[in-house]
Amino acid sequence: MAALEADPTTDPQTLEAARQLAGGLAQLGQQDVSGQLSAGLAEATAGIGQLDAAAAQVAGGGAALRDGASQLADGAAQASAGSPALRDGASRLAGGLVELDDGFGASVDGARQLADGTGELAGGLQQLESGAVQLAAGARSAQTGAAQLGDGASELGDGLREGVAAMPQLGDDELADLSSVATDPVGFDLDEQGALPSGEARIAALAVPIGLWLGALALVLVLARTARRIAASAESDGRVLATLLARSAWVVVVQAVLAALVVHAIGGVAWASLPATLGVTLLFAAAAGLLQLALVAWWGPAGAVVSLVLLGLQAVAAGGLVPRDVLGGPFEAIAPVLPMTHAVDALQAIAAGSGAGGAALGGSVAMLVLFVGAGLLAAALAVRSARRRATGERIRALDALAPAAA
Repeated sequence: MAALEADPTTDPQTLEAARQLAGGLAQLGQQDVSGQLSAGLAEATAGIGQLDAAAAQVAGGGAALRDGASQLADGAAQASAGSPALRDGASRLAGGLVELDDGFGASVDGARQLADGTGELAGGLQQLESGAVQLAAGARSAQTGAAQLGDGASELGDGLREGVAAMPQLGDDELADLSSVATDPVGFDLDEQGALPSGEARIAALAVPIGLWLGALALVLVLARTARRIAASAESDGRVLATLLARSAWVVVVQAVLAALVVHAIGGVAWASLPATLGVTLLFAAAAGLLQLALVAWWGPAGAVVSLVLLGLQAVAAGGLVPRDVLGGPFEAIAPVLPMTHAVDALQAIAAGSGAGGAALGGSVAMLVLFVGAGLLAAALAVRSARRRATGERIRALDALAPAAA
């Protein structure tokens, strides 16, 4: 160790390892190595004894193992002899187990389907019960209806018997006349009746008089203030009426001309009949204006309401769209005393042609002339009455002021 330390060429790591080895040897020299070795040999001897006992047990177990091996060999021989039958049985057992598993699956599915079918059967039974209840109710209703039908049939039979008993007993001659009337077809002679006016002409024949009536009412209402001022003058009643008519005449003429043009332009009436149409519209416009003047002079604003009521009544009774025969007795009775009826008849006769209704046109024009005269008389009386009423009101107003002035 000293030589290694004195040698300068010694590796430091080698020198350090030598020092550690020298220290370990010194510690080993200080310990009781022999005592430890003796104790270890004693433990080894005891372990060998235990190993010998275990070897004896192994030897005894080896004999038993030899006996079991011979028995196993015999069993193996027997198993080898019975192995084909065992294999067949095992195969059959396996197949049976597979079929048993399939059968269990099918039985589970069948049980599930049976449960579903049971639920559907329960629902169907409930519906069947509800249907039976409804059927019973319907049967009762049918029974009630049948009873009512029987009662109605009995009442019908009684009524028929009463009707037969109330029917007049016709003789042979009356039955023959009735038979001839029922079997004779209805005839229509176009040569006698002439060409019927078109639908547009029928509408125009009704719309034009309605427009003239409304135009006359508007004219009278517009001139009402002027009429009151003229009526308050010192002129005679005839002079006052003439002044009012002169102021409104040109408006009436313009309305009549426009109405005649509408009849021919929209209604499709031949323009050769324009003079006749213009004469009818002038007469009706004059009659309407005079009647409106009379109504407003008598009743004031209430006269306008009466005029509108008369307009609706005349529009229905004139039969321009619906024949008067269909309207019934009341309208057929009042139609001849209304001016619009004759204006509509005249315009329809003009639309039908010269050979269609000359007599009807002449009669309608004559009636319109009468209505113009009646309107003139009514207007004169209304103006006179209005002036007398206004004069009386002024006198009463002056009398009321006289005591105050005194």
